[in-house]
Amino acid sequence: MFITVRFGDDCSEMFNPNCKNIILLNNIKQRCKCNDQDVVDLSDESGSVAHLPSHLQEYGKNYLADRGTFILVRVETKLDEGNEVRVTYVPLLNGMDSNKEFIDRLNPRPAKTGKKLRRAVSSMSNDSGRGSDKRKNAGKTARKISGVINSLKAAKR
Repeated sequence: MFITVRFGDDCSEMFNPNCKNIILLNNIKQRCKCNDQDVVDLSDESGSVAHLPSHLQEYGKNYLADRGTFILVRVETKLDEGNEVRVTYVPLLNGMDSNKEFIDRLNPRPAKTGKKLRRAVSSMSNDSGRGSDKRKNAGKTARKISGVINSLKAAKR
């Protein structure tokens, strides 16, 4: 079993995903000459992200197609205008940033913002109490992403 990871100026490396994702990602960062503090992930060539940092203790072979070709991406987290965590992915293969279709799939735009979002969340809470569950899940997701980033940083120390 192997995968091919593309990065840089049309460079590629082969990896064995039959290991825990934390080991796979650290090996990818080392061999693809990424900064130690970078959080990286893989995307297929259409822009679908594998979300490997969310599953560090699981095996990569469960998330990546055998003999598949993947684009190396850097995971960046930022606070948006509403002080909510926004995760964006930056392709580390030169030239992919000009592929609008790939970038749009890699980083889909949020559906609603500002007052519209607050109204939508408020209306969800009126739907049989499901809104509070969705807000809790959104908060859990943001905390999980922050935890994953901290885990990757701690693993490098």
